[in-house]
Formats: sequence, structure tokens, C-alpha cells
Amino acid sequence: MNIKEKILKGRFIVSVIYLLVFLVFFLFSFLLKDSNGVGAIITRVIMMVITFSVVAWMTYELLKAFDIHYIVAIILALATLASLLAHFDNFRTIFDQNPHETESVTGSVITMQMVVSTLKDILKNWRIYLIFLIEVTVVFAFYLVQVKRKVILSRPNVIASNMLLIAVSLFLLIIFFNGLLNIFILFPEFALLIVFVPVITDTSAFLGGILLGRKFIRRKFAPFVSPKKTWEGTLIGFLAGAILVQIIYWSFNIQGKFFFSTSPDSASVAAFAIYLTIILPIFSIVGDLYFSYIKRVNLLKDYSKILGNHGGLLDRFDSIIFVNFFALLAISFY
Repeated sequence: MNIKEKILKGRFIVSVIYLLVFLVFFLFSFLLKDSNGVGAIITRVIMMVITFSVVAWMTYELLKAFDIHYIVAIILALATLASLLAHFDNFRTIFDQNPHETESVTGSVITMQMVVSTLKDILKNWRIYLIFLIEVTVVFAFYLVQVKRKVILSRPNVIASNMLLIAVSLFLLIIFFNGLLNIFILFPEFALLIVFVPVITDTSAFLGGILLGRKFIRRKFAPFVSPKKTWEGTLIGFLAGAILVQIIYWSFNIQGKFFFSTSPDSASVAAFAIYLTIILPIFSIVGDLYFSYIKRVNLLKDYSKILGNHGGLLDRFDSIIFVNFFALLAISFY
């Protein structure tokens, strides 16, 4: 099989389709973010339904990867969706006829204030953690019931590791769901970074691995977690993601929206740009490895076959989930 066939049968085509779908999503977000009409509300509801469906299915895929009974997986997927209702202000924003409306400051400044405030409110909302604890308790109970007592006694480290992976992953999905939906509505320019950087990083790493993999560095990048990943591909993916961060950051005036003053210090603006340029591609790579590790320990090739040979939704959103959480978490305390 030549290089062209490998590329066409790999992630390249699905990544292009993936980006086109998100471009449509972003187009509506940009066009309607300042709208106060019924059409804007309907569009936000459609976006909400799509996000609900995607997150519910990813939660189901995650739990099924650990052989959790499908009925329990469905119930907990719905519980993940309920986390948005627990944060009522977030949910109400979706139906706000003009979420950018302000009386005292410019639209761009209030938008970023709302974004940061939204994330901090999510992290401080006890209802979110209550739902998370209920989910984890139910999952752990069913998981321990399914695992034979002999296995628990003979492999306690494996059982504990799996339970930790389930807990961390569920928490990431809850924050991803609550955070990204509001970011799409309040600040789609920032959502460009969260979505496009992981996709471009992953696709560039794939193409770089095919073209230059193991030609300069013979040692594999992550032999146990993802044997096909190479250092060359990973470095190319990181560079591509870093370049894209710079393009989006300056093209969409991200720096002007992150600093709550009309004349921010130039050194702070540059430092923030460098900060994003480094962490976003890195967490794109880490997110991919993390969810690949879950598949590896559970002897899975893909989380599901909903996308045919390209796997499940969690296979496609793995890096985005990580970038969403760690980037927004860090930025909220920047």
C-alpha cells in the first residue's frame, strides 16, 4: 500500500469532514451570537440537542468500554446531561435572546467576563459535583458486582486503576459538556481554539508519521499506549497546532477579549499567546494518549462502530475533551 492509499484510508478524509461539520457549527455561532430573534433561539436549541446527543453517546461509549451494563450506561449518560440543568444559569443562557447584552462595557469584554465566570461557576457548583459523585458511586457499585471476587483479590491494582480512569473520564465529560456548549454560544472565537487545534494537531501528527515516521528517531513515541505513533509525527502535530493557535489568536483578536482593559500590557498579551501556543497542542496529544490508554487496557480497537471504520465519537473527541478542560481551567486562573 503506497503513501496516498494510507492517507486516504486513514484519518485524513474523516478529519476533513469533521472540520467541515464544525465549520457549519461555527458559522451559525458567529452569525447568531449577537442576534435576539426567535431564529437565534431555535438555532441554539438545535446546537444544544446535538451537543446533548454527542455527550450522551460518548458517556455510553466510555462506560461500555469497561463492560458496564448497557442499562446502567444509558442511565448515567442521562445523568451527565442533567449536570447542565443543575447549573441553571448556564442552561438559561441558551434561551437568552441576547446573551451578549450589556449596559456598561463593550461586548467583547463582557463576553470574556461571562466565559470566565461561567467556567468558575461550573467548578464551584456543588450540584455538578453531587451528580458526579452519584454517577461514580453507581458505576463503582456495578463495576465491582460485575468483577468476580477472585479477580478483585488477585488484581486489586488493576481494579483500582480502572475505577480511577472511569472517575476521571466522567468528570472530564461533565466539564466538557457544561463548558463547551456555553463557549460556543458566548464566545465562538475561543471555541475555534478548543476544537480546531486538537483536530489539526491530530491530523498533522498522522500525516507526519506516514511521511517521516521513524526516519530520524527510531524509538516509538508511546509503544504501549499507541504503537503506531512516532516522534516525528508527534512533533509535526505539535508544530502545526502551535501555528494554528497563533493564526486564530491574532486573526480573531483573542488577546483583546482575554484582557479586561482597553490597553493591555503588550508583554502580558505576548506571554498569554505563548502560553496558549504551548499548552493547547500538548494537551491535544495527551488527550489522545489518555483515551488510547483506556482502549489499550480494555483490549479495544475503537470505542464503538458508530462511524464505521473510524470508530466511535469518543475516538474523535478525545483530544478536544482534554483541551477543553485543561485550557479553560488554566485560563480561568491566568
